[in-house]
Parts: sequence; structure tokens; C-alpha cells
Amino acid sequence: MEADAAESEIIAMAQQEIFIGRIRKALGITLDDAKKRSDILAGPLTREYQAALEAVRSRTLREQDALIKTLKEKGTPLNIRVSEMPDLRSVSDAIAALISEREPEWGDRRGVVAWKHPLVEALNLPSVLASFSLPIRIADPASSDENRMLFRKDAGEALLGVTSADYCIAESATLVIKSRPGHPRSASLLPTIHAAVVRSDQILKNTRELYALFSTSEEGLRNSTILITGPSKTADIEATLVHGAHGPRELHLFILTDRTGRQDERK
Repeated sequence: MEADAAESEIIAMAQQEIFIGRIRKALGITLDDAKKRSDILAGPLTREYQAALEAVRSRTLREQDALIKTLKEKGTPLNIRVSEMPDLRSVSDAIAALISEREPEWGDRRGVVAWKHPLVEALNLPSVLASFSLPIRIADPASSDENRMLFRKDAGEALLGVTSADYCIAESATLVIKSRPGHPRSASLLPTIHAAVVRSDQILKNTRELYALFSTSEEGLRNSTILITGPSKTADIEATLVHGAHGPRELHLFILTDRTGRQDERK
């Protein structure tokens, strides 16, 4: 049954590529043209964005603490549960508590899906989940189409999806996530609970700082970029929840504040 479902998904993806190809042809854009097109953020930074970039690069621990405070204030009314964590072990313990306290939303599966990411890998989730006898699927950056479909299927049935993020914008309590190999969108969008772990120095003040960083990055906006501002499961469409369409029920943001070796003017 799983093999048949995976085959159907692969066929669907192939049909999607054909459809997108027809749109490119109608617009007179070849695949090579799409790959060679200039980045929409190309060009010199204005003075205000240069100042924003310098603010990010010179940010002190005291300023980071202020941004964390802002993030908590903005996240509370959005049902984002922001927690400061002194180390990775604390994050692992918090994830274990989530798993033991929460019940699956769809069916009876309590599995976990996770990114292939240094911060996530450092949580040592397979060992954490061993005591619960729960399955975990970690995204493979080099996986085949079939394996990606299987990951997406597991994500749709998972209790928890564990990711990191590229940045977090304090003023709007928004996670900024670029989809890459090993960092599938499904891990943050399909499970009942989304848990994200970021370092405190990944927190930005506003979208101006985000734009400045994107403008100076080799990646720019070429990858699919997701902005997540709180859990989206609100049943605001005809008061009916649709599994796989409404997103997670809970969003937990764990901020690592381990600053070993860093000096600051803070007293």
C-alpha cells in the first residue's frame, strides 16, 4: 500500500512539472532562462539597509536580550510559545515533555519527523525517543523522489515536526525558513506540533534587517522561503479543519542562549 501511494505521488509530481513547463512555454521562458534570471534583490544597498546590516553584525548580548523580550511579547497573543534554553539538553528535555504530554490529532500515530540540520542533530532525538518507542524520520538531503514522498507521508501523520530556522523576526514573531535539501517544508507544516530551535543571534529586529541579509547573501531569495507567524490551525474556512491544509496546532520556539566564550558590556 505504501509503495502504491509513493508511486502515485511521484506520478503527480511529474504531472506537476509538465504543467509548470507549459506555463513557462506560454510565457516564453525556458528553464535555462529561469535559472539565469537575476536575483530580485540585486543592486547596492541603500543607506538605511546598510545601517540595518551593520546593526545585525554588531548586535550585543544586551540587545539580543531585548529582542528576545520583544519576541515573547509579540508571540504570546499569536499562541507562539517562546522559551529560552541554556543548552541543547534543555531543548531535548522540553521536546520529550511535549511528546509525553500531547496526544495525536489524527489517528493514533505519535511519530516525529525532523530536519537534517546541525542544531537539530545535536538534540540527539533518536536517543530521546527511544524511551517512548516512537518512530522518527530524519530528512535526507540526497533522497530520491520516492523517499521524499515517504517523508511527506510521515510528516502528515506525525505528532511533532522538529526544525530550525534561518531567522526569527522579533517585531512580528515570525520564523523565516528557506526550504533546502534536508530542510523540507512538510516538517514545519504538516505535523500536529511544530518545534523550532534557533540560536539567540538568529533573532532580527524587523524585516528591514531580513532584507539586508538576503541582499548580501549568495542565496538571496532563490530558494522557497516560508514566513511562519504562529500556528495556523484556526478552522477559519467554513469552521472545518482540513488535515494537511491548516498547519500545526501548536508552535514552540526554543531559543538557545548559550553564550559561552562571548564577552559583552552587559553587567
